[in-house]
Amino acid sequence: SGNSQYEGWVKDSYLTITDGPITDLQAIEQEIVSECKQYDMLSLAFDPMQATQMSQNLISNGVPMVELFQNLKNYSEPMKQLQALIYAERIHFSDNPVMHWMMSNVVCHVDAKENIFPRKEKNELKIDGPVALIMAMNQSIQLQVEKYYQKAQSQKMDWSKFTLGI
Repeated sequence: SGNSQYEGWVKDSYLTITDGPITDLQAIEQEIVSECKQYDMLSLAFDPMQATQMSQNLISNGVPMVELFQNLKNYSEPMKQLQALIYAERIHFSDNPVMHWMMSNVVCHVDAKENIFPRKEKNELKIDGPVALIMAMNQSIQLQVEKYYQKAQSQKMDWSKFTLGI
């Protein structure tokens, strides 16, 4: 896509590009495996409609992959919790201009039962980062990470290397 800011984000190391006209999936897999070795990754959610081969490769490298279909059931509650965290100023994205831009592209679709789902108004407006964050929030809820965190705090665990795969 033709976002005029991409070049600056690459220069400032907020965005990584790979050689060639297609996405280098092997480079992405290597980066994910590296991140998982650095952090205590509890799970990494993926959409099985888009990443079956990559997920199999990552599983074979010890990455704890979890299938998560993109639907209201999986997205509504975590998106509402994320929205609450943002409104409470407990989470922000100002230090990362790419995530800040993607968050500004999210349009909240609300159905008749007040379930919510992320959308974008135009194809060139990317929302991959926020969707990944919503998937990570889903896993946080499913795995009851807050209880895990509280238990670890009582055991004086080092949380500097903890992540949800965002």
